[in-house]
Amino acid sequence: SGICFGLALISWPVAGIFTVASIFFIFWKFLNKPVIAAQAALLIIVGAALPVLPITAHNVKHGQFVFISDNGGRNFYVGNNENWQETMFVRPGHRWQSVVTLPYRLYGEDEVNRAGASPLFFKISSDYIKKEPLNYIKGEIIKLYQLLYGYEIMNPTDMYFFKRYSPTLNALIFQNEFVKFPFGLLLPIAVLGIIRSGRSDYNSGVLMIFLLSGVAAI
Repeated sequence: SGICFGLALISWPVAGIFTVASIFFIFWKFLNKPVIAAQAALLIIVGAALPVLPITAHNVKHGQFVFISDNGGRNFYVGNNENWQETMFVRPGHRWQSVVTLPYRLYGEDEVNRAGASPLFFKISSDYIKKEPLNYIKGEIIKLYQLLYGYEIMNPTDMYFFKRYSPTLNALIFQNEFVKFPFGLLLPIAVLGIIRSGRSDYNSGVLMIFLLSGVAAI
């Protein structure tokens, strides 16, 4: 399990939330057996570290003490700023370059080299949240609605546009004001899975931790 956590962290670093939550879950599950819980937690930590350490060593060798990736702050900024509905759709090119270089324009190269770009992106977003808390909350509500509705940011093409050129796709793919198919089916199918897994306390607990961790990360 630990090695699987490590492999997940490499491809999706925010899986770290699920990793930490799972360790707490183990201690809660084996509340009366702290030695077993500690052994299991240690095995998960060691297993997760094995795939990650080579990447960390590579980063350190190239002058950056970063465990996996330092793009967390940039990703957070893209969805949390006063123009997030625009920055969410920016793709590689001139406009994307203007986003990733924002800390340099605001704070200067020396400060970026000293503090790192990722912490500065977090600072820009946190300043926006403190300044415009109501707009931030409104944005979170909109994003939650889009998540439940089945909204998908297409990259690089929108299949809902191209379906008009294919009778097969046109029959299988549709959207209206309530749901998008097929993306909009993920939620009801997930609800059925959660209900079914509820028959097993252990599996249900792990599943809910995974889902809540994913929501928190998103």
